[in-house]
Amino acid sequence: MEKFYTERMTYNGAVLGTIAPTSSPDGFYDISFDTDPVTGTCSATALTNTNPNAFKLCATPTGRQASDGCGIFSLSNTGARSPTTDRCWN
Repeated sequence: MEKFYTERMTYNGAVLGTIAPTSSPDGFYDISFDTDPVTGTCSATALTNTNPNAFKLCATPTGRQASDGCGIFSLSNTGARSPTTDRCWN
């Protein structure tokens, strides 16, 4: 994402599947952009980022991982991570 921004001076138009995969290597998470990267909670997602100044990547558990207690992971352009529970990121 930072390379995309450096080359274009915007996050708008970044497309998953081109710059990043749409699922985790193990197939346990579906990767997408939050459609409202500033205030959203990954409830509405897309494969293309439309915000020029921000992004939030969402990793939604699927398959065997779907019942994991950590739920949906997110990481924003500011480095903010969710959930904030340490055990989920370790």
